[in-house]
Amino acid sequence: MFNLKKFKTLGELELPTKLALRSDIAKKLGETELSGLTINFKDSPLGIKEVGIELTKEDVMLNVITDFKLTTTENVIRNVYDHTVGVAKLFVEVR
Repeated sequence: MFNLKKFKTLGELELPTKLALRSDIAKKLGETELSGLTINFKDSPLGIKEVGIELTKEDVMLNVITDFKLTTTENVIRNVYDHTVGVAKLFVEVR
């Protein structure tokens, strides 16, 4: 989770944004707002399978799913954590 006062999403990703629906559906359901999305990756050299991005009023929440091979089991939890944090930081930048 990254605080929006310090970080913003990388690139041109502007959330929340309106999600266009046909007018008859919008009348039945109400106006929509897209506050998050999921991006799937194929053949990522970093082992990224999926990244979910969701904005709340104060934070950017990133759910990162990675799949990569470790050559040793020593410090496996720390290595997986460090790798995942590094991947997450590819999707946000300091304001």
